[in-house]
Amino acid sequence: MLQDQKRYRVALYTMGCKTNQYDSGRVAAEFASAGFQLVPFHEPADVYVINTCTVTAEADREARSAARRALARSPEALVVATGCYPGVDAGAFAALPGVQLVGGNDLKPQLVARVCALLASREPGGRRNGAVEAGAAAASTSSSPARPVSPNGRTRQVVKVEEGCNYRCAYCVVPYARGKARSRPLAEILAEVRQHAEEGCREVVLTGTCIGSFGHDLSPQSSLAECAAAVAAVPGIARVRISSIEPWQVTDALVALVAENPVLCPHFHLPLQSADDSVRRRMRRPGTSARFADLVAGIRARLPEAGITTDVIVGFPGESDAAFAATRDFCQQMAFSRLHVFRYSPRPFTPAAELPDQVPKAVAEARSRELIRLGNEQSEAFARRWLGRVVSVLVEGPHGSQGWQEGLTGNYVRVRFTGTPAARGTLVNVAVEGVEAGCLLGKVQADD
Repeated sequence: MLQDQKRYRVALYTMGCKTNQYDSGRVAAEFASAGFQLVPFHEPADVYVINTCTVTAEADREARSAARRALARSPEALVVATGCYPGVDAGAFAALPGVQLVGGNDLKPQLVARVCALLASREPGGRRNGAVEAGAAAASTSSSPARPVSPNGRTRQVVKVEEGCNYRCAYCVVPYARGKARSRPLAEILAEVRQHAEEGCREVVLTGTCIGSFGHDLSPQSSLAECAAAVAAVPGIARVRISSIEPWQVTDALVALVAENPVLCPHFHLPLQSADDSVRRRMRRPGTSARFADLVAGIRARLPEAGITTDVIVGFPGESDAAFAATRDFCQQMAFSRLHVFRYSPRPFTPAAELPDQVPKAVAEARSRELIRLGNEQSEAFARRWLGRVVSVLVEGPHGSQGWQEGLTGNYVRVRFTGTPAARGTLVNVAVEGVEAGCLLGKVQADD
């Protein structure tokens, strides 16, 4: 807690995954409790916190750029870098002039206290440079603090159920930044969800670094299906959505739960990365494309209208034209409802960075464009399935200034609609009349 009378302004810049979004929400709440005023990142501030991602080299560049933009806007500000990028390469940020506090994900629980200490020790009008806290998240195995975070009026809240990953995909640096998988106690998760529900949240998104690992390290052991069922039983929660989960961690129990419990959203985000099994082996990805296809078929047998989304990496070392074609054709066959495409980016400490047969940038870019086009076509095709039908939408708020509102369906399709204004956080039925760029357009259905 700050002791002087000045109310410092703090701005947060969050990059990357839902786990980072969750972490930033907790840090923001702790800053507010300590007396700080939260302001947008593009405004002048006394403190800027950059919660970084390091999945790609582009993400690294954006994080450094954000630090420079902050200092250009407020030259006397205290700039903090945390998250996965400093977790694997603290020196890159410590070398930036004006950045004063640097640390990985294990810095986050102490971040507000460290900032308060730095502010209290400053000379008037001056900056103190070079206070660096480095180290990977593996240094800490404790879960997030038990104090629930205020949802700040949001209808949807991300709740982290575990941290870290025990797998070592050849291209991925995240396990080095977030450490081994550690589950939060279920009682702690439920306490947080109850608080969200009491404050108006209607949808909870369960997330983690490798969410399917939840419960394996608890005593007694638990599972993601058990966790999701318990969260779905919290009064006031209308929807529970499961974020990205590795295909080999999807259990029959989890699919059955989603099929049988209407609170669980019929949406599975299953990272594919490649459908060519030789590339998958180089990636060190468990499973095969055939097993992936069997999983999708099994989900659709029980949930024919489920949204199934995926991630694909193009340009991985050794990906030939034939291997890419196999992935493209497989994606076509799977008819995903949304396709996220990433160009391979060599990351430090990863085996893939040293592999031969690196794919030329121009080739990877062309493959990316081709898959993005396919993904757009698939999103449009999935959305068109709902033309002339009525969908349930969780209202997020207004869209634009022409009286439109927007929200999401349970199977993760965006909807914009007109009609009698509905309160944020309510579930409304929308009659779908059109589709535009994968987004449903319609009108609120009047109550009988």
